[in-house]
Amino acid sequence: MKPDLPEKLYSVACSACKLYANASSWIDFKEIQNEVHIELQLLEAQEESLAQVKDRVESLYEEVHPSKIIETIKGIGENLGPSFVSMIGNSQRFSSQSKLRSFAGMIPKQDESGENNKKGLRMTQEGPSRFRRDLFLAAEISRQWDPQLAKIYYEEMVNKGHCHTEAICAVIPNLLNRILCVLKENRPYELRDTDGNPISTKEAEQTIKQQFTVPEEIRQRTRSRRSRKNRKEERIRNLFKRQLEASQDSYNIPPKDMLQKFEKYFNNAS
Repeated sequence: MKPDLPEKLYSVACSACKLYANASSWIDFKEIQNEVHIELQLLEAQEESLAQVKDRVESLYEEVHPSKIIETIKGIGENLGPSFVSMIGNSQRFSSQSKLRSFAGMIPKQDESGENNKKGLRMTQEGPSRFRRDLFLAAEISRQWDPQLAKIYYEEMVNKGHCHTEAICAVIPNLLNRILCVLKENRPYELRDTDGNPISTKEAEQTIKQQFTVPEEIRQRTRSRRSRKNRKEERIRNLFKRQLEASQDSYNIPPKDMLQKFEKYFNNAS
């Protein structure tokens, strides 16, 4: 806690007392007190319900995955472990790692026509959206502890010029491979260096810090690029709004159909 926080809270409380000292004639404090009391009761009821759900989840997790071996993977703990086990179910139903990635929607779309085969398309994003959300959270932590995943993230950011989100999405398929392997073979996950040799957690942390730390200027570059994109999108939206409000004989604004195409493009891009 910050050392000046109590003083600031006390100052705010004194200011509030001064503000409402003579306000009883037009403010019904008793009614406000009743509303606050009702809100607190609702909050307590919700917390009690959440506690019951949490206990039920823990009991089911113990029943279907008593070893909790999935939690040996860095980035997967007591909260994400039950989520992944419930989403994947019986790991034997996935005959290959690519099928699990397809189930999670973490494979590129296919666009083949005759001899043409487009590359670099977006992810399909099929399957449970909650699964992808949890994978993103787990991958964000895993790449900070696993040198092999840290290397993937580093190359995506530094060598390929991708942003943080794109780099994490490149880490997720490799994390899925680890999850399926651990569940199928029922053995703890083991950290390894980029050459495949087992290492300790401390050695992994040192390796990532020395070799795979993304420079701040690289992160700033992706942020500035995203800011330019946002400004461009904002200009297009403003033009679109002006066109809607303008009269039909206004020729200083691009045609409405062109602006609608721009709007559709940026909506798909975002």
